[in-house]
Amino acid sequence: MSSQTRGAIAAGHQATAEAGAEMLRRGGNAFDAVAAAGFASFVAEVTLTSAGGGGFLTGYRREGPEAFVLDFFCDMPGRGRERHVSPEMFFPVHVDFGSTTQVFHVGPASVAVPGSAAGLFQAHSSHGRLPVDAVIAPAVRLARQGVRVNRYQNNFFRLLRPILTLSEEGRSIFAPHGTLLQEGDCLYLKNFADTLETLAQEGPQLLYRGPLAKRICQQFAGNGGLLSLEDLMSYEVMTRRPLRFDYRDHTLLTNPPPSAGGGLIALILKILEGVAFRTDAFLTSTALNAQIAAMQVTNAVRERGYDQRVQKDEAVMAELLAAEQIAQCRCQMARLLAGEINAPSAADGLGGPASTTHISVMDEMGNAASLTASNGEGSGIYIPGTGIMLNNMLGEEDLNPQGFHKHPAGRRISSMMAPTIVLKEDEPVAVIGSGGSNRIRSAIFQAVMNLIDFEKSAEDALNAPRMHWERGTLNLEPGITAAIASRLCPPERRIHWQQTNLFFGGVHAVTRNLETNTIRGAGDHRRGGVMICVE
Repeated sequence: MSSQTRGAIAAGHQATAEAGAEMLRRGGNAFDAVAAAGFASFVAEVTLTSAGGGGFLTGYRREGPEAFVLDFFCDMPGRGRERHVSPEMFFPVHVDFGSTTQVFHVGPASVAVPGSAAGLFQAHSSHGRLPVDAVIAPAVRLARQGVRVNRYQNNFFRLLRPILTLSEEGRSIFAPHGTLLQEGDCLYLKNFADTLETLAQEGPQLLYRGPLAKRICQQFAGNGGLLSLEDLMSYEVMTRRPLRFDYRDHTLLTNPPPSAGGGLIALILKILEGVAFRTDAFLTSTALNAQIAAMQVTNAVRERGYDQRVQKDEAVMAELLAAEQIAQCRCQMARLLAGEINAPSAADGLGGPASTTHISVMDEMGNAASLTASNGEGSGIYIPGTGIMLNNMLGEEDLNPQGFHKHPAGRRISSMMAPTIVLKEDEPVAVIGSGGSNRIRSAIFQAVMNLIDFEKSAEDALNAPRMHWERGTLNLEPGITAAIASRLCPPERRIHWQQTNLFFGGVHAVTRNLETNTIRGAGDHRRGGVMICVE
């Protein structure tokens, strides 16, 4: 196949985006591109994602099935094992974001059943058209030839130093000469290059039933971890129907239960749909206060058992987005804005990893792929000799609202990740998603509003200043001036950040103009995002 495919890809690293663009230049489609970029991100964005992690892909095809979600997030392990967790196998680390600190747990007992490799293989085999070795080849080159550390990677290395250097294998990768790699140094994953080549030949079952599966289980035997061979052999990528809802004259396709993020984004946008925003009202106190009030109301609804119900109650989404519920939420928002009631208090709940990345792709055929993936912060535990660090999803407080190690074995863990596709007249006009833990929902709904309500370009929509309401605190990015901030409610418990920060997510988006059929997009400057057009 030699004819080039027009399209665009937005991602969190130049090498990630370039791997996807290479597939379009070779005549591949959006699913070839997103799979190649996903594999490349395991190298170029090694602190954000991994073959040992999990994620989701929302897809739209011109040929059936039209819309789908591939859920390849992590399962709760523990089949055939006693659930005994010792402190030395599950321990806290503190990650300092500057104005706030978040605690995560790592070690063998933090590892959930991984799904990322299986998910990318299924996305490609079901929907791509190039040979699998061609799709994996860019990642192999990156891993073997090295990736130059940029300032964003350098920042993540600094934040995650205790995890990256926890094991001998980690130190050999991230501190090969005794000191942590710095900006400008070259990161090599040569063992991972060999692993990728073997995966290209044998497929993902190598990790779930083959020699690597046995090596993983040997790594966990007797060391306090819960992951078993039965867990690996039972793992499945789930194909789900997207959560579909209308916003203004657009339709959004996003992540359904058992994940939580898509429903919360849907609720907040449906609440705000009752407000008529002027396109020139961007960053006014009136528009921002409406968004703050909608966030507060959404958090209050979430507090009423949403996080627990979303994993096991099929009725939860219908109730969440019922007309009566939306009307009640809009009424509460109006009372908040009028000062008739105080902001509801809501604690942090289900969130998801801060170390997450996103890839957006559209092609000229009308295919669209939105992929969000994560390794958590990483567990510090490697599959020996492979260069694959396993996830720490069991050590994420946000992912375990009922307490650590409480999920039954085999349950798909929930997440805030919400890869999203926006349709107009049944055609994809935007592919969007973000990393950022609890801030994912805030980052996505604000980017969607900037595109639709305020008619911003993709670059302006993504890089505009953001807000996030959580635990009774309003976080504000630079760009929301002190004068505007002084008119925002509530005046108490406000953090006005001094610089733009990865805390507020990393939204990468591709957009399409239906009149000109022009495909463009943007990457989020908070995480070094880039966009490449193939024309």
